[in-house]
Amino acid sequence: MLGQEVVEQAKALGIPVHFSEKIGSTNDWAKETKTDSPSLFTCNQQTAGRGRYSRSWTDSEQGGQVFISYSMFLKEAPHFLLAPLIGLQIKDFLKNTFPQDTSYQLKLPNDIYLNRKKLCGILCEMQQQNNLYRLIIGLGINLFTHPNLENSGAILKEKSSLPENFVEELIGAIQNCDFHLEKLKPNVAFTKDVVLQMDEAVVDVSSEFDFISNQRVINWRDL
Repeated sequence: MLGQEVVEQAKALGIPVHFSEKIGSTNDWAKETKTDSPSLFTCNQQTAGRGRYSRSWTDSEQGGQVFISYSMFLKEAPHFLLAPLIGLQIKDFLKNTFPQDTSYQLKLPNDIYLNRKKLCGILCEMQQQNNLYRLIIGLGINLFTHPNLENSGAILKEKSSLPENFVEELIGAIQNCDFHLEKLKPNVAFTKDVVLQMDEAVVDVSSEFDFISNQRVINWRDL
């Protein structure tokens, strides 16, 4: 089962990992479990998974989905760009891990689609623990099966094991967000000032999180 494969890869990396054969929600489980270091929570079957606005994200009971919640610590409250950055990093991770002829797309804030079918849901939640902020990133990935929901799909057509280094590269992609965010912060503040000084009103945000003003389109990666 995929949950056990996640455990084996995490243990090989020395990452604290919590496993349950069947659990309601890995994010809820992570929030209820105190930990002092980055940790991973996984299961074979999730019965009460949820996305934003309490939308359901549960197992099809065929064992072809990956359920992971990764808990990490931040020194300050998460920046508003962190969630879409995580979404982009996960999208790129999946694209590199499972190359397809069709394109992967990120539907903000954090749903990933392949060929117009949802294959990954991401839920980011935050807790304050002592003087640190604990960020919990929950992932539901349809590897070769998917829930019986409208517009849901899977990455692979046939049963498969997890690729080698799946967990290592996934966590690396998540942790990379902090590095990219530090580079973005000064430019974000500067762009806001310029927009105000130029009396340039932001009128919309595109599906790729670009700011659309009354004069131009500003790619959010360039902020």
